[in-house]
Amino acid sequence: MDYIEYDLNGSETDHLVLNSSIRIEKIAEPMSAYYYPSSLTKESFIVTVNNEYKYKLYNSDTKMCRKTILDPTFGSPLHKIGMLSKLGENSIEKYIYFMTTDKIGLQRLPLTGDPYDQMAHVTC
Repeated sequence: MDYIEYDLNGSETDHLVLNSSIRIEKIAEPMSAYYYPSSLTKESFIVTVNNEYKYKLYNSDTKMCRKTILDPTFGSPLHKIGMLSKLGENSIEKYIYFMTTDKIGLQRLPLTGDPYDQMAHVTC
């Protein structure tokens, strides 16, 4: 699977300009991607999830994989991830939400692979 970057400033309505394309996965299939909060690290990252139950953090400048972390294993691989806004006015903790085929859940940031930093809820 490739990481594709487009030049939106140089693009027009009917012509999308390709900036770069880099292969990021050889075997696994990326399922979702999101910007990782820069307030948690010194680098700027894009976090992806794949069908092998892994989070991968890619440096957004060099496109190199800097960290691989076990993602939640609640039956099926994660299909979507996103950043959750603050839970309360005084909350300092950040969370990422995730969805599988039959569950939704939260995981506390920073991503560590610790199963005690995550929880899921079964949906109907």
